[in-house]
Amino acid sequence: MIPIAICDDELLHARQTQAAIRRCEAQAVTRCFETPLALLAAVTQQGYAPRVAVLDIRMAGMDGIERSFPAAPSSS
Repeated sequence: MIPIAICDDELLHARQTQAAIRRCEAQAVTRCFETPLALLAAVTQQGYAPRVAVLDIRMAGMDGIERSFPAAPSSS
């Protein structure tokens, strides 16, 4: 079993990604999230621990890049 999180604010894209992963990896157990905050809540409050996360790059609020990389310290 390979837990994979898919985070995309467009449900159609999330479902297409989910289907593609399932075709390639029979042991994948995917879970879709519509917002980065929903994914974070599952991780921090429910103990969800995906081995892989597929993140949409452009989403309202916090996007996949912002979620992946913490804010860099200021150089000043």
